[in-house]
Amino acid sequence: MPKNPIVFTLDGRRCTCLLPEGKPKRLYVLCGWEMEKLMMLLAEDAPEILFFSTEIDGGRDFTPWEAEPIWPGEPFSGGGEDYLKFLTDTALPYLEERFGAPTEPENCALLGYSLGGLFALWALTKTEKFGAGASLSGSLWYPQFLKYLENCPPKKDTAIYLSLGDREPLGGPPVMRTVGDCTEMAKEILSNHGCKVFFEWNQGGHG
Repeated sequence: MPKNPIVFTLDGRRCTCLLPEGKPKRLYVLCGWEMEKLMMLLAEDAPEILFFSTEIDGGRDFTPWEAEPIWPGEPFSGGGEDYLKFLTDTALPYLEERFGAPTEPENCALLGYSLGGLFALWALTKTEKFGAGASLSGSLWYPQFLKYLENCPPKKDTAIYLSLGDREPLGGPPVMRTVGDCTEMAKEILSNHGCKVFFEWNQGGHG
């Protein structure tokens, strides 16, 4: 495995890829911030996986529709559709052609943190390119998201991992303090629709 990730540009986005030593058996797309560090950690226990991430504007790329900001100067502009199209139409074919990434749904997973966790779960409802997903400390408090999830769930049998820190519902703006209840509700909705869901509480806060 390379000591350092490979960095390149696609459609004007800075992209990062960490390759296994041999032919990759799975592809994990990571959605969050400073994913290069996480890649290196994950690769220690997952030596057969190709990891990929891109530079992002979280309030734009990870949000499925526009919503009022919860922090001054950080709008939620709802650019998730465009970012998902970039991943499915540009990034996946490129990774397959250049690095031999397996792009069959059963070998592709989308993992996201915070707003990236919201995006990962939402993306599973929009495309079947990814057969599994993980929402880590996902911003599932996002306005109207649970109602959307109830009406537009992912494909039945999709494997989904949810996690949350036990201190997360205790701080931040009021809407963020609903994250515990929202994640529990998301788990119930997904399970009722036939998804394979595992939800885990961990010690700590957001991040």
